[in-house]
Amino acid sequence: MPVAIFSTYNKQGLIPFMEGLSKESFDMYATADVSTTYAESTGKHLPSLWDLVEHEFNVMPDNDLDVANKIASLLQLKKNVDIICVNLRPKTPNGEPDFQGLSILEGAIIGNLVVTNPGSYDAVLNNIRYNVPNVLDLMNHLEAQKVTHLADHYAGKIATQH
Repeated sequence: MPVAIFSTYNKQGLIPFMEGLSKESFDMYATADVSTTYAESTGKHLPSLWDLVEHEFNVMPDNDLDVANKIASLLQLKKNVDIICVNLRPKTPNGEPDFQGLSILEGAIIGNLVVTNPGSYDAVLNNIRYNVPNVLDLMNHLEAQKVTHLADHYAGKIATQH
């Protein structure tokens, strides 16, 4: 089964996207806040990113950053993760970045299907549902969005949600 992971600050459009992936038989793993949002909306429980790390590495991670670093290792090995859905939270008031999200995004090398912009969820689902032949165009578009998202995060341009 294909696997999708979720670590998203911006939840806009996330539940329909996740439900679409579920209908396409994806196994999904998520951070605690995404899992809570999903459960509140659908009544369904998702395994955590901790569960994925424990399964793949046969070890219990030390903390959330350890989870993110181990997932980054999986991504670099192109092992068992098909879709990476990450968008970063804003920096904290003292300027601390989203270390967990950054670790996962920076581990996602070119060739991984990385979704950082909720506006791309429909295009990704359509590509999966209809096996669209121009997957390279979609991957290039998503890669450009990833680079922009990382730059915006480092520049402090990601707005706080209310």
